[in-house]
Amino acid sequence: MAIKRIHRLAYVTGQSAVTHAGSTYLSSYSYQLVKHPSIFFPEVTLALTLVEGVVDRDDSRLVALSNVANGEVLSLPNSKKRLTRWLLQWPAIWECIREADVVCVTMPTESGFLAAMASRLARKPLLVQVIGDWREAVLYAGRSSPPVRTFKSWIAEWMTRLTLRAARLIFTQGQVLFEKCAAINPVATRSDIVHTTLAEGTFARREKGGFHDPVRILSVCRLAPGKGLNILASAIRSLREKGLRLEWWCVGEGPAANTLKELTESLGISDCVRFFGHVLHGRDLFELYRQSDMFVLPSFHEGIPNVILEAMANSMPVVSTDVGSIRQVIAHGVEGVLLPAGEPQLLADAIYRVVSNYEMAHEMGRAAYERAKRYKPDVFSGQHRRLIESAFGPISLPEPVDVGQRMPESAGAFSREYAVQTPESTD
Repeated sequence: MAIKRIHRLAYVTGQSAVTHAGSTYLSSYSYQLVKHPSIFFPEVTLALTLVEGVVDRDDSRLVALSNVANGEVLSLPNSKKRLTRWLLQWPAIWECIREADVVCVTMPTESGFLAAMASRLARKPLLVQVIGDWREAVLYAGRSSPPVRTFKSWIAEWMTRLTLRAARLIFTQGQVLFEKCAAINPVATRSDIVHTTLAEGTFARREKGGFHDPVRILSVCRLAPGKGLNILASAIRSLREKGLRLEWWCVGEGPAANTLKELTESLGISDCVRFFGHVLHGRDLFELYRQSDMFVLPSFHEGIPNVILEAMANSMPVVSTDVGSIRQVIAHGVEGVLLPAGEPQLLADAIYRVVSNYEMAHEMGRAAYERAKRYKPDVFSGQHRRLIESAFGPISLPEPVDVGQRMPESAGAFSREYAVQTPESTD
């Protein structure tokens, strides 16, 4: 009997793409999500929401998809009303998966849940990429009262469990999510890395020298309540009161930006804080890593943040909260310092520990650089292809489609790049 080979992938995501002048653009960061498994399949249909917009061709956040040889984009209808949106998206998702050999969805997203349910009805084998804990994302969203958030988080958890139970193969972002998913579907949960890989240009070995004066603390993240940047602001005030000379470089944009700026003013530390806003991923961002002395991320919930791995690849000691799967990449006292979330004094003590001992900080940075090497894409690619073929059957294309490993420099550059945005909540 001939072995059935798989050929077509339907990839349904809750992310959005920008259309401009007849072309479709998605952000470079999402490349890590879609690259594996999409590059392995001769044909890929990507279903997402399309939004009209204006694209700056020099903006490296967005990459054109006009030259993708093995892929097509299917627009998912959108509506502010959830029920209307679901009713409109269902037939589009059904059309997307109808001819597919394998369906891949990202969670937590509503369209991912819908596609998982459609796959179950259509008896299509399902691959689920879990990039975050939907329940936690809702609990920390902060847009509803606590009782409402608690109820919505229960709904999010229920939707997640239904999706996971329908899967034949599950990839998770980090060990904590891996353990949670394995408890729900132990047979399908096979890998604890969804998309965390680092391009060669990310790496920079740091030679001994010393800290800047003042010492430069870098944070790179979405400016949102769940990132705990208010805790860092309080810690910096405490350290300044001790006479420590610090400068905080804060990179990112988000709903908490104005609130955070007002907080730094009220704490009397605005003179030592620089808000960079969004910095293009690539050379400009990496230069900020290399000009800083240590990386601090005091989040309340995470998977494995790419920004922490990027900081490690740039030989930076990391101070982070011990949440999600961060301890999977940072051993306390080796590559950095881990501490509980929501504790400004403990955060201040951890920063002081690193700043007061340059030799220790340099050794942490060296260890971080070596640890980050584990996340180069060549090892990741081979592992994921083997897992996909063991779960679904041999892929009809002998070798992966060559979409390039390089990081795009502009929206006009060709690379197979897609967008990762904040997981959808149930608001």
